[in-house]
Amino acid sequence: MAITIEGPQDLKSIFQNRRIHSYAELRDGFMPHLQMIKNSTALEYVEYFRGQGKDSYKLENGLTRFTKDPTKMAQIDVELFNRFKTEIYNDDLTKLEDSLQDKNAESHELDWKLFFQAQHLGLKTRLMDWSLNWKIGLLFCVENETDFGSDGQFWVFFCPKRWRYNYEERKRLYAKNPFEINEPHMVHIPFLLDEGWEEQVGRQRVARQSGRFFITSYEQSVSPIETIPEIDQYIIKFIIDGEAKRMIKKELEDEGITLDWAYYRNQENVDATIKNINDETIDSYLS
Repeated sequence: MAITIEGPQDLKSIFQNRRIHSYAELRDGFMPHLQMIKNSTALEYVEYFRGQGKDSYKLENGLTRFTKDPTKMAQIDVELFNRFKTEIYNDDLTKLEDSLQDKNAESHELDWKLFFQAQHLGLKTRLMDWSLNWKIGLLFCVENETDFGSDGQFWVFFCPKRWRYNYEERKRLYAKNPFEINEPHMVHIPFLLDEGWEEQVGRQRVARQSGRFFITSYEQSVSPIETIPEIDQYIIKFIIDGEAKRMIKKELEDEGITLDWAYYRNQENVDATIKNINDETIDSYLS
């Protein structure tokens, strides 16, 4: 019996927890069906991808593993951000300020752009990375060789239009304080090449990973998003067979999709400083 596909829920009923045994199976057998929704619904839904190395993992942001208390998460989030601004940027935000589109005093554009930079430099935030490129999502499922033999996850998020913030909606986004968000947002950050962009590691990583950020309220952020009915109805999980990971990684490498390429790095090493900010701040709230 034929099934009419009108939205993500219809695909979820067919594909949820399907096991993938090869790169070709995903590319040729499933992706054409997954990618038809945006066209058949006139872009009401657009698909985003995320991979995780073990099937035991949850769709959690970088702060969820440390606290399930929304109030405490908010406190940690704000302090991490403020330390990032003063210790990494040293309050010298010239590069970001040069790219501001809305210099209105009511705009939170600078906060959002700094937040994006922080996420891709490794600060713990409640932003969750997704990609428009399914191969990038798959890469993060298979790249860790210590997980070969263990099943991984390949997630597809058919984000509805009301949650998406593209370049055209940037003023609507920037009118909001990122620390006061009360509903899901999938943010397509504007791709602007500021003066000195070659040295902006966060900007380079976003470009190569076709990166997008998902953020929601603190109340929802403390839970894995696949446990939240409002969000889970738009998410499909595939299982990447653990024994297939080695070959899938090799086939991605043959196409130039590697972790070293996706994680662009320059000579300036901020990793140690970021780690110190994360560890000191989080420990101070959990001790």
